[in-house]
Amino acid sequence: MNNWLKKASAIMLAFALLFGWMTATVNADTALFTIEGEDAQLTSDLQVATEIYGQPKPGFSGSGFVWMQNSGTITFTVTVPETGLYEISTRYMQELSPDGRLQYLAVNGVTKGSYMLPYTTEWSNFDFGFP
Repeated sequence: MNNWLKKASAIMLAFALLFGWMTATVNADTALFTIEGEDAQLTSDLQVATEIYGQPKPGFSGSGFVWMQNSGTITFTVTVPETGLYEISTRYMQELSPDGRLQYLAVNGVTKGSYMLPYTTEWSNFDFGFP
């Protein structure tokens, strides 16, 4: 009986994936998109910079980085090749708050969660997962 249940479950999973009733995540070896923060739509309290308080912050990619001193919104427009789950990550430096900095992520206008970006004085990667 137990062997029959395993076979039935495997067949149901195969049909579900075949007919699109379920989604499966696929991890890519390389990023599908790399978007520079300075190319995003920024609210007026954000600015593109290469230094903070006269101190250069080398190690960013592109022509600069977005400096968020207090608050603001960075909006990226991305057209994906197909409907599915996509992993989102960012490269950041957060040296304003030793306790971490709370950030929110929204996709298509829907908040997907709040994330605490740890304190770091070096450029680091933060993975939001598959929101």
